Amino acid sequence: MSIHSELEVIRKSSRGILRPKSVVDWARKHEDSALHNSFDWDDNEAAEKWRLEQARRIIRVSVITVERNSKPFRVRAYTMLKSDGSGYRATADVVSDKELLADALAQMQDEIDGWKRRYAHLRDLAPLLLSMEQEIKKVASKASKPRKAGGERRVNAG
Repeated sequence: MSIHSELEVIRKSSRGILRPKSVVDWARKHEDSALHNSFDWDDNEAAEKWRLEQARRIIRVSVITVERNSKPFRVRAYTMLKSDGSGYRATADVVSDKELLADALAQMQDEIDGWKRRYAHLRDLAPLLLSMEQEIKKVASKASKPRKAGGERRVNAG
């Protein structure tokens, strides 16, 4: 059976809801399944992989407060760019460097393209996605112009 077929078996046996714990439990019991082969069953390796995932989550939820036009707001402290592999840069460094900002904006456009494909069946979202694309283009246009002093400054880490 394919992974999808196995997931469907689990979903149908769980009143139409697919839960991660059910998937792991089913895979554990079915050692010859495609799902079983998709998991790392070595507890030491799995523990290290989990700690790396926890580190990624900690980095992603770390926020700082910045002030823009005399108004404080919270932003992610770190940004991951595909061009950096699995590393994270200070968001302040990304927005202050034209090349890094261009990478970030291209990545945002790729994500919007992905959302379009994923949510194509929800036609009411089309105007929102179009608006987001237009805003990215505006930011990209501004980023290519020289900056004025005093735009954004860091207030504190959160």
